[in-house]
Amino acid sequence: MLIQWLIYLVVMAFIANAATRFYYSADLASRYMARTGSNVSRTMDIGHRWRQEIRASESVTVDRAGAGLTIRTRQGATIRYFSEDQILYRMAGDKPPGKILEQVSDIAFARDDYPESGVVAWRMAISLKDYRPSTLAAQVFHFTAVPQPQRPMP
Repeated sequence: MLIQWLIYLVVMAFIANAATRFYYSADLASRYMARTGSNVSRTMDIGHRWRQEIRASESVTVDRAGAGLTIRTRQGATIRYFSEDQILYRMAGDKPPGKILEQVSDIAFARDDYPESGVVAWRMAISLKDYRPSTLAAQVFHFTAVPQPQRPMP
């Protein structure tokens, strides 16, 4: 009878250990998914705002070998995007830079010229740092915007 109890005790300890391991791995995966979803949503919002600012711009210049972008609006304001220490910043006018996205592994700004149509487009590529080394796909987002010419009112 004592041997039976010892066997049950060992089996119960094994089941409790397996259940605890499963719970914590599921909890970690759930937290990773929430963080990734939050970063994706924030990145899409940043891309949408960046597109609106490019469309309303008067001039756009790329600085620091494609790592920064300066936008001059028609109202005379200056907006600057740049990355430093894996953080994407946005600076409007004389205000101090504000963090808009953390865990950025790479960011690139580029100008695309289409001489046959006379269109100049701007690209922003944001690559997010991955929290798990076992991920198969990188989180890279590409945004393209074309400045809209100011049209006179009829």
